[in-house]
Amino acid sequence: MAKEVALDINGENVKEMRETYVKALGNEWESIKTLYQTKRFALSYHLNPSEDAVFHIAAYKGSVDLLRVLFDMVAGPRKWDVLTMKNIQGNTLLHEVAVSKNVEAANFLVEIAHEGC
Repeated sequence: MAKEVALDINGENVKEMRETYVKALGNEWESIKTLYQTKRFALSYHLNPSEDAVFHIAAYKGSVDLLRVLFDMVAGPRKWDVLTMKNIQGNTLLHEVAVSKNVEAANFLVEIAHEGC
């Protein structure tokens, strides 16, 4: 049975999230950085029906530089929450970074986890 995903946001936000998702998939990291520097409240917004936030996509792509920039935007106590944030499949950032096979990105997430303990 397919799971229905409801979005309780206005059309402008949906358009912006879709554009952000496309930019993330296209490795347009500078655009992503600029967007979230002005809209930090949106860092945990779901960008697709899989409920991936920008952190999931950066981890999946193995972009350690973007992960560093994004985590710098998160207050210390919230970093653990972001690190353990799950998408609809139950994947955390560490699950996603494993797919990328980027050891540097995986080590960075482990460092964040260590800081959060």
